[in-house]
Amino acid sequence: MIGDQDYIERRKIEDIVYKSPVLSEIVDIIGRARDTDGTVDNLMYSYLPKGLSSNDSGEGISKISYGNDIERVTPSETLLLSTPDTEHLFYQRYALRQLQQFSAPSAAPLKTLLNNPLPRPKKGPIIVAVDTSGSMYGRPEQMAKSLVIQLVRIARAEHRSCYLITFSVRIRSIDLGRGANMRALTSFLQQRFTGGNGEEKLLIEALRLLETGDYSMADVLIISDFIFNTPDRANTERVRKAQSKGTRFYGLQINSNSKAFDSLLDRKWKA
Repeated sequence: MIGDQDYIERRKIEDIVYKSPVLSEIVDIIGRARDTDGTVDNLMYSYLPKGLSSNDSGEGISKISYGNDIERVTPSETLLLSTPDTEHLFYQRYALRQLQQFSAPSAAPLKTLLNNPLPRPKKGPIIVAVDTSGSMYGRPEQMAKSLVIQLVRIARAEHRSCYLITFSVRIRSIDLGRGANMRALTSFLQQRFTGGNGEEKLLIEALRLLETGDYSMADVLIISDFIFNTPDRANTERVRKAQSKGTRFYGLQINSNSKAFDSLLDRKWKA
């Protein structure tokens, strides 16, 4: 009977995502190369063309090949950049090394280096940070757990690294990419949220993960009421550096209007 009750309670928590347009949108957007508002992710590529190449002689051009060498790209491909409707196709082909290009390099360089040295993965690693302080007790707690369940499910189905950070007075980190840690996830789903805040510890732990190979350019989702102090300068600078390399910081704010982390987040939802 206890097992049946636990199952019913778990199903109620999982169903919260399906009934909430905000939570559904978050599940859909995390780790994707294209946002739901139709804007192209400008961290998807490393180079932007300045214009067409001027290969006057044409010597050495014997065939068309495929790749992402901007100095050799054909004019027909650069035309894709002329309209918003086709612009994203250019970036997709660049990321997949499927641009048509001449077999010999052009005479004029066409690239401008952006901050990030590598293209952002279309479905990259996920870091979910959940505020387990007492102010999240009740409905916010259920929403957070529901969202974690769905994101873990997606990560496992798509073989993506996924890390859970819970924070209040103490920080707890769980590598959900390891099957042996599923018991720890179950323990998280069964716990009740109590305690105070630990926002600086959260940032330090998330930034530590971002500096590892498995979680570089991850999508970081913070679920909280964001009733925090403003982050200190050192952590703010580290967040900016991570963003310049391809990391996205998202926030789901529940039951408050605090703006303490607004300057750090690439996007924030309210519920």
